[in-house]
Amino acid sequence: MKKIATHIHYYRTGNAFTCSTLALALGLLLLCFAQPSHAAITTTGDVDPANPSDWTSYTAGYIGETGDGTLDVNDGSDINGRYGYIGKDSGSTGAVTVDGNGSTWTNSRSLYVGSSGNGTLDITSGGMVSSGRAGRWG
Repeated sequence: MKKIATHIHYYRTGNAFTCSTLALALGLLLLCFAQPSHAAITTTGDVDPANPSDWTSYTAGYIGETGDGTLDVNDGSDINGRYGYIGKDSGSTGAVTVDGNGSTWTNSRSLYVGSSGNGTLDITSGGMVSSGRAGRWG
């Protein structure tokens, strides 16, 4: 199987989007496919909900809403939400890493990276992020 090794960088006033295994369909859906394995999710700083087990398909997840926050999805873990915000308000910084085969972050609605703050989304080594609707990148 041929490995796709693509890097996409999007910058706007300090906002960055990076993905190392990436497919974009119609500019609305972001997918990086992976295979399942074991789970590990960690949050630090300004993340709401802070406990990943509190996230549901109805959750609006904030990583760096008013301050600095990080979300790491690794080792085949899955996190789901309705909306995702990375670096939401002015002066905030959010960083999300989805790394490894089977690691996924699924948003049934929109994903916003750097709404008014600084947002970084890194998808590496077979991780997957999906958004059901168009969001905002920067």
